[in-house]
Amino acid sequence: MALVFIAGGSRSGKSRTAWKMAISRGQRPVLIATSEPSIDDYSDLAACANDASEHSPHVIVEPLCLSDVLRRESAHHDLLMIDSVTVWLSNIMQREAPPLAAQVEELTQMLSELPVTVIAVATEVGCGIEPETELARRFRDEAGRLNQRCAALADETYWMVFGCPLRVK
Repeated sequence: MALVFIAGGSRSGKSRTAWKMAISRGQRPVLIATSEPSIDDYSDLAACANDASEHSPHVIVEPLCLSDVLRRESAHHDLLMIDSVTVWLSNIMQREAPPLAAQVEELTQMLSELPVTVIAVATEVGCGIEPETELARRFRDEAGRLNQRCAALADETYWMVFGCPLRVK
């Protein structure tokens, strides 16, 4: 149906904005977390969800097999929120999972074909200092390429600045 892409720096308000958008657009939104949720990472989001609606977030944790979860959950929910594609990419790179290009291709193909609305969150890591290590530079570059692909597919793209969503597309 639609892909909404929300990117920005750390603690820019991406997740909170994405969840508010999710509950305003979807009757049965689900949060797909790509890392183990910790109190620090998701407490603001849960508080926001409880303040903004009677629904607390239904969270599915999946660090690696994101495409499989998207496929499965699209049959049960009308809106899926991914937080975040950047953490998913980091997980894939750290585990040296099957070829990165193939995994990114599978994910972006899935995002373009799903019959439900998807709100995907990403952290922009290319605006900071030059990474010292080869792996960190590769991650920065791969994250930038993934962000470009998601933004190209998206029906709506937002850049978060100081908690304010700026519509880019």
